[in-house]
Amino acid sequence: MPQQHTTTDQVKFLAQWFTAWSEMQREDFLPILVQAYHPKDHINGLLGGIDSLKIQGRRPSLFDCQVKLFHDWIGSWTENERTELLEEMRQIDPSFMSQYDKEVRGESSRDVSPPADCGDTC
Repeated sequence: MPQQHTTTDQVKFLAQWFTAWSEMQREDFLPILVQAYHPKDHINGLLGGIDSLKIQGRRPSLFDCQVKLFHDWIGSWTENERTELLEEMRQIDPSFMSQYDKEVRGESSRDVSPPADCGDTC
């Protein structure tokens, strides 16, 4: 019989995984995190959620499996546990969480306009 982990364990696992993820994996996780905490049908024109990670013809990576577990688990977490994960992530990578905060407010760095002095070359 598989071992069942408490929701507190699940939050700790996610924080540990986040610590081990590369910058690219964290960037990939950002829209997933935003979608999980602030559900919308679309994020930046793309469908949110695990479906966006599916790649035909290859086995899922460890990261893919961790993201799937995140999706499976977060629905059973209390508001305090959800907040705890965000706080843990904020301690681990304040820059990532700053970007998360911007995404939630709709101020994505992708919305930045070119500098005013670049003329017609931008």
